[in-house]
Amino acid sequence: MSAQPVADTLHFRPMFALVARRWRLVLAVELISIGLAVLFLHIVTYNYTITMEVSPADSGNTAQKTGIGGTFAALTGGLTPDTNRIELYMAALTSIKVATAIADKPEIMHRLFERDWDTATQSWRPTKPGPLHPVTAVIKNLLGFPPSQAWAPPDAKAVLDLLKRQIVIEYLPNRPLVTITYRHKDPRFGVEFVEAVHEAADAQLRQAVLHRSTAYIDYLLKELQSVTVVPYRDALAQVLAQQELQRIQTQADVPYAIEIFAPPTASSKPTTPQAPVVLVATALAGLLISILLALTTSGRPATARRPPSDNEQ
Repeated sequence: MSAQPVADTLHFRPMFALVARRWRLVLAVELISIGLAVLFLHIVTYNYTITMEVSPADSGNTAQKTGIGGTFAALTGGLTPDTNRIELYMAALTSIKVATAIADKPEIMHRLFERDWDTATQSWRPTKPGPLHPVTAVIKNLLGFPPSQAWAPPDAKAVLDLLKRQIVIEYLPNRPLVTITYRHKDPRFGVEFVEAVHEAADAQLRQAVLHRSTAYIDYLLKELQSVTVVPYRDALAQVLAQQELQRIQTQADVPYAIEIFAPPTASSKPTTPQAPVVLVATALAGLLISILLALTTSGRPATARRPPSDNEQ
């Protein structure tokens, strides 16, 4: 029973000996792997991480915390107005309305899509296809891929795709803070971009409430002109006062739904890619590949020549 582990261990000795005999191959593959990693680190674009934390703004509207707020919480299973505002804000961050607001800012669009922007002519330029574009187009056509759309200048849809891919939103229900993370090679522009996205999202929520409050106020004013029952008039007047307060809050020059808790801050050093991680991972991968090559590409040992038979003699 104890002889089996010893035999299994002894089976690895020829493999280790084979790898040791082909140390030049192992060293060459390892040096090539590290060289490629160093080349990658020289040509790759380093990005900084921009982080911002926001929290629900204190509206000061007691009506939301008592009558209307209590009814809303009962209908939504205990969802508080602050939670509702946070969820609406997170949805607005990657909405088409926010993307449209960003698309209307040329100074931001030129930086977001700088590969398509020609500073010399101050105009958008089509992206030049690579040398392998005809080959990839034929392969995609044979595989049934949909045809590529014609080039068009970046618009709100392009901004929306970028927001969904690059804006990271972190939120814990038991913590009334939303963390927004974004990465860009220019830390100053990254901070500016995150601020613009936040302002556009808060403005979207502000405009939605302003539109609804204005419509309610117009309706209540018409109803008050025709209602003569005193209790009904008092109830309508109370709701009207709440809507007027809501509209005043939306028109104030302060954050409406969400305010900045910790302003956007860029990391002091680039965060991606991490050079030590890339070098170590590449070195380990090169070592594994070199060992596999040493074990699989080695020449087969020569077979022993059998002695001639009596007939052959």
